[in-house]
Amino acid sequence: SRGLGDVYKRQTLVVGARNEDTTNSNSGAVYVYVRPSGGTTWTQQAMLKASDAASGDSMGDGSNGLKIYGDTIAVGATDVDAGGSNRGACYIFTRSGTTWTQQQKITSGLSGNNKYFGAMCKVWDNTLVVKMTGDDTGGTDAGSVWIYSRSGTTWSLNQTLRISGSSQFSHYTDFRNNLIVARDISGNGNVYI
Repeated sequence: SRGLGDVYKRQTLVVGARNEDTTNSNSGAVYVYVRPSGGTTWTQQAMLKASDAASGDSMGDGSNGLKIYGDTIAVGATDVDAGGSNRGACYIFTRSGTTWTQQQKITSGLSGNNKYFGAMCKVWDNTLVVKMTGDDTGGTDAGSVWIYSRSGTTWSLNQTLRISGSSQFSHYTDFRNNLIVARDISGNGNVYI
C-alpha cells in the first residue's frame, strides 16, 4: 500500500510504500513522480528500493520519514535490523538527470533493539536531520535528534541532540532553513529550538 509523501516545487512528488514487497516482504519502497512546469499530468519516474532491502524493513513509512529537497531524497526505514532488531536506518537517494541512485545508508551505531532510527528524516540542502524515538541514552525512550552534513557525496554526523531525563524528547521534530524544533511530550510540554 502507498502512503504519505512529500513534494518539491510542485514538480517532483515522492510517495512511501512501506509494505511494497517486490524484493522482500514489506521491505518498502519510494515512488517518484514528476510533471513538467505548468503541467497537470504526473508520470512515474522511478521506484526506489534500498540496496540491502530485507523483509519487514518498512522503508517509506509515514510522511515524517520521507522528504525531498532538490535532487535528494531522505527516507527512513525504522524496522531495519542493523545489528539488532528494529534499530533503523535512513537512506539517501540522489538524482542525476532522470536517474536515481542510492548515495548512502546511515545508521546510528547504537546497540540494543527497538531504537527506530529514521522515524523522521528531513533533508535541506546539505543538512540532514534524523529522529530516533527509541534512544534510551537520556532515559527510557527519551529519544534523540541526529544532525548530518554532506561534503561531496558523503554524509557525516555533526551532532546528536538529547535532553537528560526526558521521555520522548524527539517525538515531534521539525526542520527547515537550518532551524530544528523538538518537543518533549512526556508531560512538561517543553519545546527546544
